[in-house]
Amino acid sequence: MTPILKNLFTYLHEEGGNEIDVAVYENPYETNHVPDDLAAQMRITPPDEQETTSEQDAERRALRKKYTILSLVCIGVAVALPLVCHMMLPPAFSQANGWLYLVLALIPLGGYWYFTYKARRQMGNIHISDLEKIDFDAYAERVDKAYKEALTLMGVPDNTVTIEILPYPYVMKKGKAVYGGRKNTFDNTPMEFFVKEGRLCITDGEALFEIPLSDVVGYRTYDVEYRIEFWLKEEAHDSEAYADFNIRKSGLFEYKTHTYHGVEIQDGSTGQGYEMLVPGYDFEKLKSLMDLPCLDQET
Repeated sequence: MTPILKNLFTYLHEEGGNEIDVAVYENPYETNHVPDDLAAQMRITPPDEQETTSEQDAERRALRKKYTILSLVCIGVAVALPLVCHMMLPPAFSQANGWLYLVLALIPLGGYWYFTYKARRQMGNIHISDLEKIDFDAYAERVDKAYKEALTLMGVPDNTVTIEILPYPYVMKKGKAVYGGRKNTFDNTPMEFFVKEGRLCITDGEALFEIPLSDVVGYRTYDVEYRIEFWLKEEAHDSEAYADFNIRKSGLFEYKTHTYHGVEIQDGSTGQGYEMLVPGYDFEKLKSLMDLPCLDQET
């Protein structure tokens, strides 16, 4: 029987927040953490984007108000114009030219469609034009510099292996932690792995986790279909290297694949069991770092 295990990497998902969730992992294996100011440099919103956000919102609100009024006027005219004409024109004319009232209603309704379409286009153009102002290359360079500084500070070697994990988000409801994700959908997160002095070391750039190899029990295979939020590899998802996992797009950024593995870890000091989930397409990298017995026959 498979033991009940906690996901080794869980993070608090702030519902309704405008910023990207901060992955604050809570497990007993954290041994180092970079200063908060350095961590902030790796996840802050680009400064130019912060400056334009309030301007964007103000412009959108003004446009929305303007075109809502115009659209309501058009709808009012579409209803009132045929009625006024019907009341003012002789009955004989109304009976002979009933189609005219339909035309009179369609003209302002066409205006309604036009103003609605124009509002959407202009609000979209605000977003696009402001994005063009952001120097993403300079921003990426600053983040990369901070990331390298953080790795050096934590003593992470250069010869690490990048492996994605599948963490769990949770939300707080009535004082209790509740799973905050969608079923079989994961926020795939790349981390740096290396083995040092009998420990499996893992870092996301902000914290360093060191797991004694003696705590690692083995792995189980979950042959199920699941989704990941993004494709983060340099190679295309449909390249030959990933052919065995039938990775395919299922949304704007989302991808669908199958098979992930759960590495069981038993904390020798507390007896608490954990599970680190690794997608199938990255699992061979982890196996190349350490000996991992298969536990599937025990389930």
